[in-house]
Amino acid sequence: MLDDAAAYCSEKGLPLLIHLGGKKENGDYQYLPERHPDLEIIYAHAGVPHYQKLWTYAKTKDNVFFDLSSPYLDEPLRVAAMKATGPSKCFYGTDGPFGYPGTDNKYDHGAILGEIYGFSISTNEKEQILGKNFAALAGIK
Repeated sequence: MLDDAAAYCSEKGLPLLIHLGGKKENGDYQYLPERHPDLEIIYAHAGVPHYQKLWTYAKTKDNVFFDLSSPYLDEPLRVAAMKATGPSKCFYGTDGPFGYPGTDNKYDHGAILGEIYGFSISTNEKEQILGKNFAALAGIK
């Protein structure tokens, strides 16, 4: 059902964010990259629910990326996604307005951000995850 949207995004040079769902029988993560090899796809929440299988698959695809958002991911899972795919395939995301409540009962964007700042990677790699990767993908200078 996403073929038209995928074709449009591919033609316009726009990335497409995909949420595969929560059940392992949901979401054929190979369908869009195989049918639309020029489409840049960002899988939400580190590729939930397929994780390692999708991370391994993504290593062979230049057009497959991951956002590291969601309170359902913990720090070890974010680190595992980043290590499995490399910092160049990962994006900081907030998943707002869902997630970590702040002390003011509003959304706390700092929770996921703090985890990424704590990754044992170079400053440049953190900057890639925190914005440079998406800017490059979206053609933002």
